[in-house]
Amino acid sequence: MSSIKVKLTVVLLDRKNSSQDIQDISVKYDLGEDGVQIRNAQLEEIVTSAFQESIKHGEINPQFTEIESCRGDDARLTFQSVENAYQFVKIFCQRVDTRNQKPDIYQWSFRIGAATGNVIYNPTYKNKISGIVLQTVQELQTGAFPGWLFVDDETYNALPEDIKNNFSKESFENKHKQMRDAWCCQMLSNTSLSTIEAIPTIEEIYNLFTKLTQQAQITRVAQLIGMPNDFRPSNYATLYEAKTAIVNWAEGNEKGEEYRLTRLNKLRNTLHNLI
Repeated sequence: MSSIKVKLTVVLLDRKNSSQDIQDISVKYDLGEDGVQIRNAQLEEIVTSAFQESIKHGEINPQFTEIESCRGDDARLTFQSVENAYQFVKIFCQRVDTRNQKPDIYQWSFRIGAATGNVIYNPTYKNKISGIVLQTVQELQTGAFPGWLFVDDETYNALPEDIKNNFSKESFENKHKQMRDAWCCQMLSNTSLSTIEAIPTIEEIYNLFTKLTQQAQITRVAQLIGMPNDFRPSNYATLYEAKTAIVNWAEGNEKGEEYRLTRLNKLRNTLHNLI
């Protein structure tokens, strides 16, 4: 078969703190290398069952709608239907939430990205698809908050209105230190604090802020943490007022505790990088 062009939605998920999980399985339970295989099989089972459930309804072309890869830490899937892609993520995260409720188990958390666009498809190649959409989904997945789904405009615009209502527009910094926008939705309902960094205190953040003495540095902090323009301090605000505005926004919990802690950690890390 020669190469063809087809529009697909690509979903990429990556598990946070996977090395800690390997240690938990292999050392704590004295399973050695078998523990890693058990962990990998657990993820594959959840991905496979969620995928099968998500495509039960509707006309599916298995040639393009498939689990491309699933390893111990991550998975990549392709869908012809944007709604099927969203339903997969929803079902997958519901099953991860169920798993996380078991006693004495290391909590799983995933960063998830989805992007839609034309790809070049050729099943005879080792990597069946190629195209700019793969770079886009990688950027979204890497920038996503733990437990959240980040999608591009094309994916968002193709979703039904009732699903769109679950998303908000946020900014994030890519690996090239460039700011990007994404539509974001929290998918994991109860992410354990063990999957994120130690919680910074407000006192710690203000102590870091004291080492920034220029207005341009404060403006840079607001940009790097993805603070929405409507909440950013005015260029005419004093340094103290600007710092207070940034901390107040980061400390807000209007989107849940997990999102608040992610913002505070991002603010703390940004300050460390600028000092």
